[in-house]
Amino acid sequence: MIWAKREFQFAEYGPYQDRFEKLHFKLGGPGEMMMVMAEKNARLSDVIISLPDAALLSMFDGFEIIDESELPKEVSILCVNHATGDFEKRFQIPSGRR
Repeated sequence: MIWAKREFQFAEYGPYQDRFEKLHFKLGGPGEMMMVMAEKNARLSDVIISLPDAALLSMFDGFEIIDESELPKEVSILCVNHATGDFEKRFQIPSGRR
């Protein structure tokens, strides 16, 4: 599995969220795949994705591979397979967003 992130202004990540959800469904919903957002301020957010294979990253222009150690502690959910519990092992939802 790889992690990658890209900075977006406002909610410009919508087309990537749609693409991610379609890929997730096409691959059969692997539990390690997730897409999350970490707000930097009122205008900027980092969108972070995990993919089972680096070759799939070509579908997500502008995303750069990051090490798992660079993941933020608090994120908002964009697309997660809750059945696996992988999300809860890595992240917290910011207070006030539960």
